[in-house]
Amino acid sequence: MLLEVENAGYATGQPVQGMILDIMRDSESEDEDWRAQLSFDCTLCCLKSIVIKNCEGCRNEFIFVEFLLKKALALEHMVIQLTSKSSAEEKNLVTFSNQIRSLPTASSNVAVPLAL
Repeated sequence: MLLEVENAGYATGQPVQGMILDIMRDSESEDEDWRAQLSFDCTLCCLKSIVIKNCEGCRNEFIFVEFLLKKALALEHMVIQLTSKSSAEEKNLVTFSNQIRSLPTASSNVAVPLAL
């Protein structure tokens, strides 16, 4: 799983308030432990809005969303744009959606709509 982060403000040293993540697939990176690569933990304290694009509902995506929900103290809105290619995958996305909605969050004000 590779992430393309748009307009995060991270490079300027300013607190990140909004983030758009576009998930790109790479067959070589599916099994790697991406958690070891996360270095922006402290910048999540001011994050208010996240948009995740091209989410297929895989385990790594779930773990990443869980990480964001646990660490983003000021988060108000997280939109997850799901992708679906078949009816069998849609069943997995329903399960993924239900699991996301049951996750604990650091922010008591966060809403997480999921869109196909």
